[in-house]
Amino acid sequence: MATPRASILQAPTRSPLTRGLRRRGRLRSFRLPEVPPHVARRRAALALGGAALLAAAVRIPFIWAGIGPDEGGYAFIAHQWAHGAALYQGVWVDRPQGLLVLYRAITDVGYHAWTIRTAAALAGVSLTLIIGAIGWMVRGPATGAIAAFVFAIVGVGPHIEGFTMNSELAAAVPAAGAVACAIRWRMVGRRRWLLAAGALGAGALLMKQSGFDGIAMALVIAVATADPMRARARHAGLVLAGASVPLALAAFHGLINGWSSYWFAMYGWRAHEELGKTVGKRIDYFLGEMPRIGPDLLGVSLVALVGLAFCIRRRGLVWVIPAWFLVGFVAINVGGWYWPHYFVQVVPALVLLAAVAVTSVRRWSPPLAVVLACGAVAPVAVNLVHLAVTSKEGRLKGIPYKRGYEIDRQIARFIRDHSTPRDTFYALASRADLYFLAHRSPPIPYLWAHSPLQRRSVKDALRNELAGPGGPKFVVESRSARSLDKSGKVAQILRDHYRFVWRPPGRLPKDSPMVLMARDASLSALVPYTTHRPLPAVPGTD
Repeated sequence: MATPRASILQAPTRSPLTRGLRRRGRLRSFRLPEVPPHVARRRAALALGGAALLAAAVRIPFIWAGIGPDEGGYAFIAHQWAHGAALYQGVWVDRPQGLLVLYRAITDVGYHAWTIRTAAALAGVSLTLIIGAIGWMVRGPATGAIAAFVFAIVGVGPHIEGFTMNSELAAAVPAAGAVACAIRWRMVGRRRWLLAAGALGAGALLMKQSGFDGIAMALVIAVATADPMRARARHAGLVLAGASVPLALAAFHGLINGWSSYWFAMYGWRAHEELGKTVGKRIDYFLGEMPRIGPDLLGVSLVALVGLAFCIRRRGLVWVIPAWFLVGFVAINVGGWYWPHYFVQVVPALVLLAAVAVTSVRRWSPPLAVVLACGAVAPVAVNLVHLAVTSKEGRLKGIPYKRGYEIDRQIARFIRDHSTPRDTFYALASRADLYFLAHRSPPIPYLWAHSPLQRRSVKDALRNELAGPGGPKFVVESRSARSLDKSGKVAQILRDHYRFVWRPPGRLPKDSPMVLMARDASLSALVPYTTHRPLPAVPGTD
């Protein structure tokens, strides 16, 4: 019987080349089909619009979550400045005029907490679009769209206080605009983009002193070309020319209002108190914040590491993104205290690195790209969903400043009902939003504990105000007096010259603020109480 041919012939061996071709074919089956460029651009533009709507949607609930001490303090100072108080003298703050101009505009629209948080939401939406534009210009429309969607969620992270109108968010918008303008100049070569980059970079500096990442990156992008040295110098000169106008206006304002007071508030105080921290103390502060900011930044940071690897291997303008992160990280360390909202400054660069990772992986493994994108936003997204469905008590615990704001609003109403606009009160020692909510002034120009209030001469002036006739009618003791004055003198003055009159009702912690009133004052606002005029700020006192 004849043997079938199939049983006689050996099965053909598969060469490595054949196996490789089949493997590539399987990988190719996972790839997304190529789309025409104009279709990709149209889709990306629609995606940017969707990301902007998403950014607005996740930020709107925080509009009614109250404000923090910094937001309220900035608003109060801006309002006082608008009504004739001398900035950096009658009211003191260690922030440039740009931030106060922004808050003047906000309080002109409405002297309410919700207007401040509405401005923060608008800033978040604007930053979402700018980051999307940067990603688009650097690595294509898909990168821009993904970056916008990731920032829409990660940028509002509650643990980094991304929903607050802090100076970092205020500076991030013009800083990102400066980077975008500089990149646009590299693409089209028109000089006006460098002028705009310089002006926006200076605007970021006028929001916060450490907001120099925008103008620094604009200069780096302007000079990091293959042009001759003279051309590079000309490019840098255009950036500096654009920056000179807003910076000159700020310097002129500081000059006419007292240069020594202005310089001390901007740089003298921080150089003396903040920059003197040892490296060990800075490291301790930095590491101490990791558990607080980790829930918001861990996911996007891990994905950003993948994006960094791709940026190192690629040519083109992708080097701008890791360079921007590096400059932003240096800027964070200038502040010295490492509050959670400081880290808002590096979120745009982290998000762009994550977007590079997603789009790079997407070419050969779309499922893995989806995993990376979800991993970048999942921690914040899960937290936002939890805050949306949890109880009122859960939101009070989970949203920074919300519980404190509810308490401060009750205290402010009590003070407002039992005093006149001429009366002063003092919030011991960093409850600056109380002045905004109560529409009343402090006896000294320093609203925060981390200010010249740490100096001996200023503490002596505060003691004299509290102990002398005509001192503040009320003192809100939100912190122990010994936390401000370890000598115990302020605590003794409060015992001798003030008495307890009220504490917010309800189930509050034992250390909740209590309101003290001067012993020679009356709770009735109709009974006159003579209050001294608030003291001016004195620069450079010891």
